[in-house]
Amino acid sequence: MSHIQAFLFTALFVLQLADVATTYYIISRQIGREANPLMAWLIRQFGLAPGLLLPKAAMLVALYLAVLEQGIPHWALAGLIALYVWVIYNNVGVIRVGWERAKG
Repeated sequence: MSHIQAFLFTALFVLQLADVATTYYIISRQIGREANPLMAWLIRQFGLAPGLLLPKAAMLVALYLAVLEQGIPHWALAGLIALYVWVIYNNVGVIRVGWERAKG
């Protein structure tokens, strides 16, 4: 794994943690719902924390192994990073609206 791939994978890992944390907050406070139908199903089947953490962990392990074995291109990792930046941006917007509604 190159230094750039390691940096990009670490950034993706941190973004996954941020996605789990913000999604957990949104759902546990009942200010929103999981928009991804597969993730929503996993949450219903396994509960909130396991339904969020298990698929993220599996994806990160698979991606890490793929990076080590095949050297996933930088642009592919950067694309995933961009996607999760958008997801977290959206989650923060949902949280902001929830806070504003709570204020009255």
